[in-house]
Amino acid sequence: MLAPSGGAANTFGNPIPVFHLSRQQALGEDPLGAARQTGWRFLVTGPQNSGFVEVHANTEGTQPRYGGLTHGVLPQRLYDACVLAERQLAKTKVEYEPRILDVPSMQFVSLWLHGQDEPYISLLDGSPAGSARLDLSYDLASRVKAQMSSRPPAVAPAAGAPPSN
Repeated sequence: MLAPSGGAANTFGNPIPVFHLSRQQALGEDPLGAARQTGWRFLVTGPQNSGFVEVHANTEGTQPRYGGLTHGVLPQRLYDACVLAERQLAKTKVEYEPRILDVPSMQFVSLWLHGQDEPYISLLDGSPAGSARLDLSYDLASRVKAQMSSRPPAVAPAAGAPPSN
């Protein structure tokens, strides 16, 4: 634990593996099986707010690299989701591996509890993102496929077209 002078200590959590899915993988037969680990996030909780440290996995044979420190809605929601999952699943005899599933093409990030039934907690639901109540849900693969198939594929801008934000 590290404590700023005169302040309360920050606590660093265990690494949570981060998995990514492309649009093509999300629409496949087994989207969760197609997810690829791209790194880890370490939750950092302090007396006032939460953040996470991102570590990116590199190609085979090279060292992982520091990806940044993030604070704001997403780390706080991740922390709250971990607390909710622990509270709701503590009495089950099933063991789950906490993972983060990130599907950038659908702006979807969830705490994925890999194991029996694949429960998950979506972190960015609501408008604005992250404003919806956190709920433990099941059938993550079906949610990803349904949400992805309802969105048209991204269209590349025409050559010479000005960039859009």
